Formats: sequence, C-alpha cells, structure tokens
Amino acid sequence: MTTASPASIGAPGYSETMPCEPESARRARLLISAALSTSLRLTPSDLVRLRTEADLALGEIRAEVLRAEATWRQLLGRWFEEGRAAVDSLAPDVALLARVLEGLRTSL
Repeated sequence: MTTASPASIGAPGYSETMPCEPESARRARLLISAALSTSLRLTPSDLVRLRTEADLALGEIRAEVLRAEATWRQLLGRWFEEGRAAVDSLAPDVALLARVLEGLRTSL
C-alpha cells in the first residue's frame, strides 16, 4: 500500500490512482486524512484545479454507471428472450413442475 506524502515545495499536492475496489474507499479516506492533517492554503488556482479534478472523477463515475446499466439491460433482455422462448415452445420443464407439485403437496 502506498502512503500519501505532501509536496515539499509549493502548494501541497496529493495524487494517487486507485482501482474500483472496496479497499479503494479506505485508501481514499486515508489519503484525504493525510491531506487534511497538514495546514492548507488554497489559492484560487488550487480551487479551480480541485473543481476540475472533481468533475473528471464524477464524469468517470457517471460513465461507469452508464456502462453497468447498459450491461444490466442487455442481460435482462437476454433473460427475457430466453424465458419468452421457453414459454412459446410450450415444452414444460418437467423437473420444475415436479418440484412445484411436491411443494404444493407438502404445504397441504
């Protein structure tokens, strides 16, 4: 695990690229804690850079959400098509029907 260290000259700077994993959230919190533990003097250009980096990060998150949603819709559509094909074929799943009947018998 890498640790954040402040820049020795000029405005404090912290940077680390983290993969999209649960562990990343903990590492991000540690990075923020390290950044906030030093005294910060933010200039207007620092604020602009921070805003720009935040917008880029949010854009990446939005893109990942859209990709995940598109994948989910594709899978859902495929499952629907497979289910519809099974219903349209009128070939009953004998094992499924046997389990349903057994469940009904045991519930009486």
